[in-house]
Amino acid sequence: MPIKGFKINRQPKKKGKRIEDLFPGLSKLPAVKRIFPSKKLREKVFKEVVVKVTPRECLYMRVLHGRLLINPKHLRTEKREVLYLDLIHELVHVGQMFKGKNLYDERYNYFDRPTEVEAYKFCIEEAKKIGMNKKEIVDYLKVEWADDKEVEEFLKFKTKL
Repeated sequence: MPIKGFKINRQPKKKGKRIEDLFPGLSKLPAVKRIFPSKKLREKVFKEVVVKVTPRECLYMRVLHGRLLINPKHLRTEKREVLYLDLIHELVHVGQMFKGKNLYDERYNYFDRPTEVEAYKFCIEEAKKIGMNKKEIVDYLKVEWADDKEVEEFLKFKTKL
């Protein structure tokens, strides 16, 4: 599935990377401009958010303490479309973080957490734009820390899939 302009550096060399060291030109993609409509905020995010490639702190990708964490195996081996959606998902979280939202509000189950609902809704729309079908999108939503029932309820009550 083509994702125009999305590039991946799967073998980063230096530590303390910026987002575009791993994903050149990312700030110019339409989805990113929708997440950060303000050019000033977009520039701030891409200047300030540091990427840490680490096998210990995440299975895939996550935002933690103002950094974007990426598992090196995920970066090296995951399908292009999945990396793209994971990155878009995490950039929604970066935007939420900049707004002061609690990304890990333990009062909610994973798929009920307002920050996750917002990020996944955005990703589902983006997945449709890049040509993923319903089965591929449902497979994308399945994560180890949520059971199938939670995914089904999320899709039924919180999305338009």
